Amino acid sequence: GTLIPVGNVNIPSPNFSYNNYVVANIDFVQSERTQHRARFNFNQNRTIDTAATLPSFFLLVPFDTRLFSYTLTHGFTSRLTNETRLAYRRSVQNFSAGNFQFPGLDQFPNIQLNDLGINIGPDPNAPQFGIENNYQIVNNLSYFAGNHSLKFGIDARKLISPQSIVQRQRGDYTYNNTDTFLRD
Repeated sequence: GTLIPVGNVNIPSPNFSYNNYVVANIDFVQSERTQHRARFNFNQNRTIDTAATLPSFFLLVPFDTRLFSYTLTHGFTSRLTNETRLAYRRSVQNFSAGNFQFPGLDQFPNIQLNDLGINIGPDPNAPQFGIENNYQIVNNLSYFAGNHSLKFGIDARKLISPQSIVQRQRGDYTYNNTDTFLRD
């Protein structure tokens, strides 16, 4: 065969994102000395993973966060106040490689054609994900004495964060020219 010189291929690609937000607040004054506050936030974000060269391999990337917190403030005296807060935060992000099929393989690899300057396949770094669960308990005791204030407290947290970030796990194949790829 005769090699035909080609240049880089430019491909117009779509890109967008959308967000949904939910915020809820509840404040309750039980008495002059006791107050309750609850907060809930939910954020849902979807954007296109444009790390792939060809738009047919673009996939949505979900990124969701949730936050719940409850705070109880109680004044024992005019000088002694206690604040207790319980909180939970979760965030999830997932880069999928999709369900694309490639003959003879169980996953679609990434095929780099250097003469065209394109990469055939999904995001080279996909699949990967990250999840974070953050549990928090805070207790603060405040004491006021004249011009002085003393504050004692504890902030305890537990983080659970499974992750998977293995680059190129589906396989990478690089060809200097398209002809070699087609004959391979």
